Amino acid sequence: MGEARRFFRREAAPYVLEWIKRIKDEGIKSIICLMHPKEFQYYERLNLHPNGLLGLYSEWGFAIRHFPWADPAHEQSQKARLELKNSVHKIKIDAYEAYRELPHPVLLHCSAGIDRSAPVAAFIVLTEQNINKMR
Repeated sequence: MGEARRFFRREAAPYVLEWIKRIKDEGIKSIICLMHPKEFQYYERLNLHPNGLLGLYSEWGFAIRHFPWADPAHEQSQKARLELKNSVHKIKIDAYEAYRELPHPVLLHCSAGIDRSAPVAAFIVLTEQNINKMR
């Protein structure tokens, strides 16, 4: 385990901008970001915006909610993994509340799309289904 330092090459900047344009063109209005502050460092060399990736999202007109969440796959100590596990439910609830409040459609993302976005997305879908059943 352990986090490998990853930085995007400067040549990646047009691809990030192309992706942002594509999600904007698809009608995405809001972004829920689950990236940990360490992961934003991967984008620094791209010089996309003075306020980083979230600043760029904001400049493009997206409503943003950021819930910093360390990638569980990169936590080395058992104690850190346990603390993360205990905070997961609160993050899911906070993200769900943001989802309900933000203009739709909402994009949800972390860094790799495996350990954080998937459980939050599942929580949002299941919660919405349960609420709709009660109506």
